[in-house]
Amino acid sequence: MSNAFPPSDNEEKLSVKLSPLGFHWHADGKYAINAAIVLACLLFIGFVIWRLT
Repeated sequence: MSNAFPPSDNEEKLSVKLSPLGFHWHADGKYAINAAIVLACLLFIGFVIWRLT
């Protein structure tokens, strides 16, 4: 999927940072959605643990 706009420097740095984790910023959005779901789950679990302790 080609982007109409060239990626900014920040996006390039983020892409380089995330690629070892298996996330690719310029993929077709699937990885970004998966990352958001995983982050939301981790935040929720962390919040529950924090409330219970």
